[in-house]
Amino acid sequence: MKSFSLLSVFILFSLVTFGQNSFKGNLKDKTTKEPLAYVNIGVVGKNIGTVSDMNGDFEIKLPEANNNDTLKMSMIGYESLTFIVSDFKKIISKTPEIVLVPKTMELKEVVISGRELKEKILGNTTESKTMTGGFSSNELGNEVGIVIKIKRSPTYIKQFCASIASNKYDSLKFRLNFYDLKDGMPNQRINNQNII
Repeated sequence: MKSFSLLSVFILFSLVTFGQNSFKGNLKDKTTKEPLAYVNIGVVGKNIGTVSDMNGDFEIKLPEANNNDTLKMSMIGYESLTFIVSDFKKIISKTPEIVLVPKTMELKEVVISGRELKEKILGNTTESKTMTGGFSSNELGNEVGIVIKIKRSPTYIKQFCASIASNKYDSLKFRLNFYDLKDGMPNQRINNQNII
């Protein structure tokens, strides 16, 4: 009986601890109050994150996050929000609704020329069962990338194709992002709208 009581207390403590590390909320547009789907939510510099669903709802588990870490919420077309994890935990416990402010985009100058564009296939064009990229966990918000060198500017993307070698789910949804490179690593996202 004593061991059963101890086990019950341990399980209850584990559930309470897990509950304190899991945070739910909802993201909306500040102006329209519409829910925001596919907002990236993650701890900067750590493999902890998630993405909001079609209704703007999200749940993030922060068991490994240090309270001094930075949590960032970002979406194309909106100003990013950053929180110190300890502040985020307090805010989300009181007010589960978070709003993002639409960002004013400055469009770049467009130069029209009479040069004929050539169509080229870039990247890997074979369907192979050999894995060239993958994810170590099934958490939302994972990213994998490939560097494709562009020799001529401007370059336009007509079509994107990917081959999935293995998948355990009945459906998948991807967001396609393009980044410029700095020191061989992704720097700033250059597409200004979601490609899903």
